[in-house]
Amino acid sequence: MIYKTLILFMAANFAFATNYLDENLKKLNWNGVDVIWLEDESLPTYDVTVYFREGALGDDKIYSGETEMMFNQLSSGTDRFSQKEIIEALEFYGADYSFRVTHEFSTFSLSGLVKDIVPTMKMVCHLFSDAKFPTRELKRTKSRIISALKSSVSNHSALANMAFRYEALKGSGYETPAGGTIDTISKINSKRLSKRLEYFNKNALKRIYVKGPNDINQMESIIKNDCDWKKVANVREIPEVKKIRESNEVIFVPVPNANQAQVLIGRIMTASEVRSNELDYQSFAANFLGSGFTSKLFQSLRVQKGLTYS
Repeated sequence: MIYKTLILFMAANFAFATNYLDENLKKLNWNGVDVIWLEDESLPTYDVTVYFREGALGDDKIYSGETEMMFNQLSSGTDRFSQKEIIEALEFYGADYSFRVTHEFSTFSLSGLVKDIVPTMKMVCHLFSDAKFPTRELKRTKSRIISALKSSVSNHSALANMAFRYEALKGSGYETPAGGTIDTISKINSKRLSKRLEYFNKNALKRIYVKGPNDINQMESIIKNDCDWKKVANVREIPEVKKIRESNEVIFVPVPNANQAQVLIGRIMTASEVRSNELDYQSFAANFLGSGFTSKLFQSLRVQKGLTYS
């Protein structure tokens, strides 16, 4: 009886969610850019996410990490405003903004109060249109990131993951982290970032996701006139990851004076394997052997023998 009630409750919630989306989801087109708008009158706030079908795969190999650096430095200064003025203005309006860069796509998210959406959105469009990436600010950021990467030697888990990624994906284009490496980051300059931003503005396919009340329809004119994002004809194709290694290998990464050992077992799965029904069994096996305190492997190594702590 409990299971039947639970199933009925879940079905009712799903039906409610489906009806809610049907009634409140709108598909618009602003100057050739697709907009998905979930109209929500519950709060006087808005959430905007701009999706770019362009990511770290578009970086030049010797400048890997420039896309993430470009988003990182968007608020570092323009011809009209310094970094301090930009940050103070966005903080004054209580705007919360962030970005995410993967190899295949990038997103820029913004949220705040609807009453402040005009000055806030105008500032964001100004940044995308006129960011200058001052050399002084860029140098500070690069120094901080490089310092963090150098200290990753003491973070054995992060180092093991970096080594695993590099070896498992070598030659695919995905082997370098989206944030770049010490060598590539040191080469990035303001001119490169300006060129990358221009590509995002003019050539990257965009889609805008909006959640908020009806008042935010005033965003349309701002997107058209201030951001100047238009429909894109040609879209960069994203390469499919293919199986890189055919044989099993053991790769050892020596770390001087290390006080622990990290062991990673696995391989990269291809698109056809991810779509396969066998993925369910592989996921079960992974959770059964690893993935947390309740796994058989963890119980044996940690609880029974005390040989590891994770």
